Amino acid sequence: MILHVTAVIVLLSLVGCSAETEKEEKVAYITANSNSEYENVFKDLGLGILYDFNLKLPHADQSWVHIWVEGYSNGQKMEPFHLIDLNYGESPEPTNEGHMGFGFINPRSEDASLFLYSNSVKAPPTKLNTDKFDLSSMASSWGYSIGDEEIGLNSGETKLLAVYRTTKDNKIRTYDYQDSQSIDEMIKNHSFVLLLKIKVVKT
Repeated sequence: MILHVTAVIVLLSLVGCSAETEKEEKVAYITANSNSEYENVFKDLGLGILYDFNLKLPHADQSWVHIWVEGYSNGQKMEPFHLIDLNYGESPEPTNEGHMGFGFINPRSEDASLFLYSNSVKAPPTKLNTDKFDLSSMASSWGYSIGDEEIGLNSGETKLLAVYRTTKDNKIRTYDYQDSQSIDEMIKNHSFVLLLKIKVVKT
């Protein structure tokens, strides 16, 4: 009986160590901050749409972060495809945690522009080329593709964080933002789509 109990304890210890090792292998942890102070201030000032996240880098001094926004118009990749990028890494601090996000300023006007931020690093607003479409006359939908529960990223893994889209027929459909086929269908069925993505690589 004593040997049996000892074996169970050892087994549980191994499972706990395995779970801890798996957690430590993640290069980043991210959470959606829907209705955060950042987001609410942006809305109150009438500036547009803001997607705010909390980004934790447990190996900040050994990691490179790439955040970008992909653009699609009438089912085709826009030019440039990455409408705005933010790249940074190898922090002087071993760990890093703070706000990260994407802003869409004046989304329904010809002066629409995009910007990215992450802790103390920022990509200044970039004007969106709206010559090929009119955002003012389209029904739009936007939202996070992850929730308020923390998720971990593996090194080199690309993760979709948020979506903005305008419809061709003023009908708002529901899509699974974690399914690649559903995303492809959404891109095909919408006149304008923005996808916010992130990838963290441990060097």
